[in-house]
Amino acid sequence: MACPRISRVLLLAALLGASGLAQTPPAGPKSAAPAAQSPTQARHSNRDSGAWLRKYKDMPPEEQEKALANDPYFRHLPAAHQQKLRQQLQKFNSLPPDKKESVVRHMQVFGKLTPAQRQSARELHAKLNNIPHDRRNIMRGELRQLRQMSPDDRQRELNSPNFQSNFNQNEREILKGLADLPIGAPAKTAAPAQPAPASPPAPK
Repeated sequence: MACPRISRVLLLAALLGASGLAQTPPAGPKSAAPAAQSPTQARHSNRDSGAWLRKYKDMPPEEQEKALANDPYFRHLPAAHQQKLRQQLQKFNSLPPDKKESVVRHMQVFGKLTPAQRQSARELHAKLNNIPHDRRNIMRGELRQLRQMSPDDRQRELNSPNFQSNFNQNEREILKGLADLPIGAPAKTAAPAQPAPASPPAPK
């Protein structure tokens, strides 16, 4: 999955995963110990992030807005969060059909990650956004190739002198973390992986 798409997917997943839409109900006041989830809440929290969007993506915007307004979880969100969700939904609706389907598919994959994997994806993407633009583009190309490799080939590439010299430690850690997450293009196991093209040396 290309990183610009990751940005859109993670943001939509985070927002659409916050209401009914929701993977977890809005947090209430802090208490000494977390309250036990009911079976209904437990089942609800395991829903994938794209469930709401898949259900309502083909509806007219006014019907989507009505569905949001009637969602009990959405009504309990802070006003600023509700507005951000509406804005993201408007951006989604402005996409061409193929892009919409791509976002929904990637949200579905993201929704199947464990909570720890989702947190890792968010943190790694935040670090990636702090990389200078030219280096970030190079990393995106490398990441696409890493995702298409089998686990063994990927590990060989990560340990290769070429990879070590092309990327500094921070970049290598980000690439390894993102490549290890079960998102993006499936690994190709039938054919031997092609070596990644040489990249400009990493800044020291």
